[in-house]
Amino acid sequence: MNGTERKDDKDESSTFYDTATKVIGVVGAIGAAVSLLSWMTSGSEENGPKEKMMKAPGGNGSIIPRAPFEANPRDHFKNQRQLVCGDIYNFPLSIL
Repeated sequence: MNGTERKDDKDESSTFYDTATKVIGVVGAIGAAVSLLSWMTSGSEENGPKEKMMKAPGGNGSIIPRAPFEANPRDHFKNQRQLVCGDIYNFPLSIL
């Protein structure tokens, strides 16, 4: 009688593991399909900047928007000189 009970337990656990394996496989397949669909529908043009950018002249490789620079390059260079040279009266005391 004990041998029959153990055999039933073995069949139940075997059925449980078979079902669990199938569920995991289905969930994995659905996840892979969703991931593939998401990858296929995403376009690279959506991720890029909306505004054209350019390397700032004299800006040590910094990137700035192109439109304001082309509209008034004088202000860009004026602001750059103020940042580089600064105003001697506005320097912190530790630098003087």
